[in-house]
Amino acid sequence: MALHEFHRLRPDYEILFFGSGSAKQHPQPYPVTYLDIVPTLNDLASLYATSAAGLVFSTTNPSLVPYEMMACGLPVIDLDRPGNEVNYDNRRDIALLADADPARMAADMAVFLDDPGALAARSARGMEFAATFPSEEDMARRVEALILARIAARARRSAATSVAVA
Repeated sequence: MALHEFHRLRPDYEILFFGSGSAKQHPQPYPVTYLDIVPTLNDLASLYATSAAGLVFSTTNPSLVPYEMMACGLPVIDLDRPGNEVNYDNRRDIALLADADPARMAADMAVFLDDPGALAARSARGMEFAATFPSEEDMARRVEALILARIAARARRSAATSVAVA
């Protein structure tokens, strides 16, 4: 509903849906370009880097998509719901957290997209935030360290509770 209202307010913006081959099965009452599954990571990064903003909701659990978008410099629009700022380092200046009411969300999006300074500021803060995330190798090393620490703790508990009998 928000995108329908946004299209009414800003019909010059192209609305792109991506990430699912089944989105076309649910036609929208406004023009949509369906990209389905984006073939490569480079294509996805290019999509993010050349779009004006990324609308992405993580209503049940945090998604990695807003962080991918921010890493490519794409300003993110997410829902303003209780606690959602925790996904953005407990800050409200990284992603635009828009009102869930469709008319207000569309208006928030239109105002945001009309303000090059706000877009640039959120883009920069998003890239800075995404840069604090560990690399794949760093994350693998963290997981490895966690596993090794648990194995060592279990071994210590086993040794402390065993009885040597001669």
